[in-house]
Amino acid sequence: MKLTSNMKLIKSQPPSTATAIMATTLTVFCAGWILLATDNFQSKNDFYGKTLAESLSALVLEPLLTQDEMDLAAISNRFAEIEGVQLVSVYSLDNKILSSSGKSGAGPSYSDTVVFDDTVMGYVRITLEPTILHSPITTTHVLLACLMLIGIPAISLWILGHRVIKTNESSVGSASEVSITEETSIQYLVGINLYNQIALSQTERKKELDVAQRLVEKLGPFYKSSVHHMPGMGLIMLFSVNTEGNDQLEALFAAFVIIGLLKGQPGEYRIAIQKTEGLTTKIDMMAPEIKDLRLLTAITKVNTVSVGSHFKSDFLTANQIRFQPLIHPLTKEMSTSDIRFFSITSLSASHQSLVNEQINTLLSN
Repeated sequence: MKLTSNMKLIKSQPPSTATAIMATTLTVFCAGWILLATDNFQSKNDFYGKTLAESLSALVLEPLLTQDEMDLAAISNRFAEIEGVQLVSVYSLDNKILSSSGKSGAGPSYSDTVVFDDTVMGYVRITLEPTILHSPITTTHVLLACLMLIGIPAISLWILGHRVIKTNESSVGSASEVSITEETSIQYLVGINLYNQIALSQTERKKELDVAQRLVEKLGPFYKSSVHHMPGMGLIMLFSVNTEGNDQLEALFAAFVIIGLLKGQPGEYRIAIQKTEGLTTKIDMMAPEIKDLRLLTAITKVNTVSVGSHFKSDFLTANQIRFQPLIHPLTKEMSTSDIRFFSITSLSASHQSLVNEQINTLLSN
């Protein structure tokens, strides 16, 4: 009985499955043909430019640390001689040109940070010649690609429409189950970068960070926060969004309280704020938000707080917060925010008064 029943099920299946398989196979074949026809040109250019920038950043590390301008110039000149390279530049974190070789132009540019012991020391930029972008792609290729990649999948979806609907219903059910089991929340990460750690010995660096951690941990009862180590850089203060809707102000208050607490320490600190989503007590150190936070703290000016596009200018103006655009080439390397960044220079007089009271309370305990 079971065998007969199974055979009936097999026979009753519609022939649309074979048609769908054939359509899918044809789509994959066409997509592969288009990739071969266009030669994946832009991807190759990007790979070429990024590889050159990464190689340059590795080579200039030592002369950048020792401020050896002759070696920086020699390395820049050597890279400028590479085929397709138009301009090679090495910058400090203050956006000062330390070395430059070649001619400026309108070609594509690729940047990479120069990192020592997880600390950003500067960055490099390579501009390729515009002629390197001449592509074998023609208008015919583009039109053919649109027709094939839009038409064939549409036919496949039409054939398998009822199955797609059933799959979506199952997916919705599964997603609901996942949302019940995994609880996440909006978080604010206050990055605390020990900016001058290169000038400190390993013992001094550890002692400085230990003192800073004890001071920042005092904010826990006020902000229900926790403190974590930011690899090679400093500390991260983590707290979740509250239900009163003033979480952005709290994040700024916390940042300026930290500035006040650490002002008398030997270390020089830079503070920035990043917004993310995750578990309320844990930080994924491999998340792109952490990478961006490290970069943002590295380009922050002393006694200011850097923030991304999650802080709107209207909000800052409404709360009488003084700010100015943070303009730096490394902001283009950050993937979790658009290119709009702000440097918060001061809070309103009333808010700063509250911050000062909090600083005095914490230091007296």
